[in-house]
Amino acid sequence: MQTVIFCGHPDLATSSSHQFLKAATPKTVPFEEIPDPLTPEIIHKHQQLLRQCDRFFVQFPLYWYQAPGRVSKWFEAVLADDFMRTMGHHWQGKEMGIITSVGMPLSEYQAGGSQGYSISELLKPFQALATNLKMTYLPPFVLAQHQYATELEQRRSLVKYQMALTLPRGAHFGERSRWLMTQLAEHREHFPADFLATFDAFCANWETEIDEWETLQAELPHNPW
Repeated sequence: MQTVIFCGHPDLATSSSHQFLKAATPKTVPFEEIPDPLTPEIIHKHQQLLRQCDRFFVQFPLYWYQAPGRVSKWFEAVLADDFMRTMGHHWQGKEMGIITSVGMPLSEYQAGGSQGYSISELLKPFQALATNLKMTYLPPFVLAQHQYATELEQRRSLVKYQMALTLPRGAHFGERSRWLMTQLAEHREHFPADFLATFDAFCANWETEIDEWETLQAELPHNPW
C-alpha cells in the first residue's frame, strides 16, 4: 500500500508536535509539505502523488476548530476541474485520513467537555469530501497536548501513529501484533547480547499465542448484532 502525507502546518519548523510526527513517519511514506503560496510545480507533483497512492493523509494543527488556510487553498488548487475530470472513478478505492494536533486534552472534545464537540464532528467537511469522491474515510489520528506528554506517552503515540499509517483499516489483533513483532525484529541488533535469547523466545511464544487466538476467533459464532 502506497501512502503519502501532505502537511499543511504554517510554521512546521517551530512545532514540536508536528516535528515529532515528521520524524516518526516511516521512510517509505513520502512527507510532502504544503507551501504558501503554491507553485504550479508543487501542484503538479502533489496531483501525481494523489494519482499513484492508495492512501493519503492531510496533516495540520487544528486552529480555531478548522484547518489553516493553506490547507483549503491546497484542496482548491490540487482538486482543480481538469484534474478531477482525469481522475474520475479513480478516487474510488483510495483512502483519505486526517492527522491533526490539539492543545487541549481529548476528553474536552465531546459533549459535556469544554469544547462541546468531538474531533470527528469538527472534521466533518473532510469526511463529506471523501464520501463525495467515493473514498474510504479513515479515523482521524489526533495528537493531543504533545508538549506535556511523558517519554512513555510519546513512545505510545509513535507506535499508534505508525500503525495508522501502515496497517490496513480496521486491522485486527493478529495484524497489529505481527506488525509490532516485525518492528521489534528490525531493531534486534540494538538489543543487549544477553537479552537476545529471551527476546527470541518471547517472539516465538507470542506467535503461537496469536495463532491460537486467531483459530479460536474463527471458530466462535459471529454475533449478528
